[in-house]
Amino acid sequence: MSDKVAVVTGASSGIGQASAKIFAENGYAVVAVGRNEKELASIARSHKSATVKIQLADVTELSQLDRVVNETVDHLGRIDVLVNSAGIIGNNDRNDKTRRLGQDDVR
Repeated sequence: MSDKVAVVTGASSGIGQASAKIFAENGYAVVAVGRNEKELASIARSHKSATVKIQLADVTELSQLDRVVNETVDHLGRIDVLVNSAGIIGNNDRNDKTRRLGQDDVR
C-alpha cells in the first residue's frame, strides 16, 4: 500500500483523469471517481504498478460521496489529497440536486 492516498473526482476525463494518472505515476494510491467505468478502468490498466481503485459515483448524490469516502478509508486507511475535478457542462437539471456544503459537512 502506498504511503499517500489521493481521491480524484471527475477522473473519467480531462483534468481529473490527468491528475489521477500523475498521482499514480508518483506512487500514490489513487481512488479514481467518475461516471464512465470504461475511462476509469483505462487509468487502472495503464498504471498496473500503482494501487488504483475505481469508484463509480455521481458527485451530486451525497450518499454516493459518503460511500466513496467510507470505502476509501476502510480499504486504504486515509485520504491525504482530494482533487475535486468533477464538473457539469451546460444547462443541466443536475444543478437542482446540488447544495452548499456547510461546516458540518466537512470531516
